[in-house]
Parts: sequence; C-alpha cells; structure tokens
Amino acid sequence: MTVKNILIVEDEAIIALELKLRLEEMGFRVKSIVPTAHQAVEISKLQCPDLIFMDVILRGDGTGIDAAKIIRRQSRVPIIFLTGNTQLLKEQLLVALQPCQLLVKPANDWQLIEAINFLDCN
Repeated sequence: MTVKNILIVEDEAIIALELKLRLEEMGFRVKSIVPTAHQAVEISKLQCPDLIFMDVILRGDGTGIDAAKIIRRQSRVPIIFLTGNTQLLKEQLLVALQPCQLLVKPANDWQLIEAINFLDCN
C-alpha cells in the first residue's frame, strides 16, 4: 500500500483527531483537517489530496455532499463519506458521486482499510 495524502473533512474535533491518529498509525499522511464544506473545497484545490474522508453533515453553509459536488468538478479524488446517520447511506446524491465509499461512524480500522483498498482497485 502506498502512502496517501489524506484530507479529513469533519466538524467534530475529537472525531477528526481520532481518525487522523488512526490513519497515521496505518501509515497514511493526513495533510489537513477542515471543519466546513467551503474549506474542504479550498484545501482540496491547494493540496490535491490522494483521498478525502468527508463527513456528510457539516456545520456552516454546506454539507459534505455540497463540497464533494464542487470537488468532483475539479478532480477525480476518491471520497470516503462518513456519517452517523444510517438513513443517509441510501441518499442518491451520495451514490452519484462515484468513486466513493460510505461508512457509518465510528468506522473500525478494518472498515477504513477495506474502503481505502476498494478505492485503490477502482
């Protein structure tokens, strides 16, 4: 597995930090953590991450889906959506944003690795 530069988009600081630490323990490089859709779009332009972990529901004026739509116009960076709301897993807007994976928070290490490996194969 190659080292990936990852952007985490998560508005809950504790969840973001915990995800960052777990990903770094697995050998990945977390370049940035941002809490809003607007910042996700801006940082993805500047840093060109290899992978984005995106919370679906964010504080502020946009959702993770909104950010992903804009990012998709600029890049084909894979996105792994994270949500605590299992009803959102059926959301057609998420499914349309391929390639992506959908995980329920809190995802365990095995689920994170499986999602990353799935995206590497596509």
